[in-house]
Amino acid sequence: MGVYVVGTIMTNRLGFDKQVRERRKTQPAAIPRGSFLDSRSTAVPSMVAFHWWDRKPLMHWVNHDGVVDSIQRYVRRVGVETVPCTAAVNNYQRWMGGVDVHDQLRLQRFSLQTSTRFSK
Repeated sequence: MGVYVVGTIMTNRLGFDKQVRERRKTQPAAIPRGSFLDSRSTAVPSMVAFHWWDRKPLMHWVNHDGVVDSIQRYVRRVGVETVPCTAAVNNYQRWMGGVDVHDQLRLQRFSLQTSTRFSK
């Protein structure tokens, strides 16, 4: 039984490959949308870090190799465009939406819990 993990990662973490790190915050005109660069970990060979260009750079950390897939993206004044991506990006966007909503709702409830005082 295999467990597959996919998630975003902060680029300033220790051990993150400097060749995959991107300093620009927006996509340059010379780099096409949907291009990606990956790097395999030397300490843990099953872990792969990759950088994918959408409108902004996205850094992902996965433990499985994905095949090249495509995803539908909306571009202003053009409409829907098919952009190449890895299967990990597709899975991340498909399954992480509910987790992000749960985190937002949890933070709203957390402020209520800390502001209320209970007595015996």
